[in-house]
Amino acid sequence: MAMHSESNPVGRRTALRLLAGGLAVGAGSNVALAQPGSDGFVRQLNTIRTGTQRYRDVTVALDDGYAPVLGYVSGMGFHLVRGDLIAPERGSGPVDGLENPPILVYFTTGDYNPSPGDPLDEDRMGEMRIGGVEFAYVGDDGPDDYFADESSSRKLRTTEEEGWEFVPPAGVTAIHVWVHRNNPKGVFHPTNPTID
Repeated sequence: MAMHSESNPVGRRTALRLLAGGLAVGAGSNVALAQPGSDGFVRQLNTIRTGTQRYRDVTVALDDGYAPVLGYVSGMGFHLVRGDLIAPERGSGPVDGLENPPILVYFTTGDYNPSPGDPLDEDRMGEMRIGGVEFAYVGDDGPDDYFADESSSRKLRTTEEEGWEFVPPAGVTAIHVWVHRNNPKGVFHPTNPTID
């Protein structure tokens, strides 16, 4: 099965630089987010989950221009990146809304057990499941505020502010959002202990 590299807008060197340290990047442009309120945060998570359901099949993500970068990352999985959806700076918001994140994070199932750094095995893509997504912006000037978690009635193990992390080698600040696979450490925690 081809990796659809001809439709991939992310150059290999650029993607490797952006994902140095095992964290991915994503998001940009002023897009209206769900209004704050006790259920605004839940609506935001549902928007991401619903918008990315089509990527349960990893080949759909590849056809839509997402490309695997780096190798397998313990506690995260494989990151597929779409470079044209990466935010240029803090405060610019998701480039194409919360339902179109620049990074999709996949974990493996069955007996597909890659070691850290292993590349995606094209013959085993049927054993991959989407676990979450990732947003990011270029720079290190502190966390952004994409989500209405501070006004939510949900008690979070990891807040949005705690989830944003600067990745020095890549020069980006990024956050994971585990909307397809439960994370006992919290929806915004960088790693998920249910993923080897």
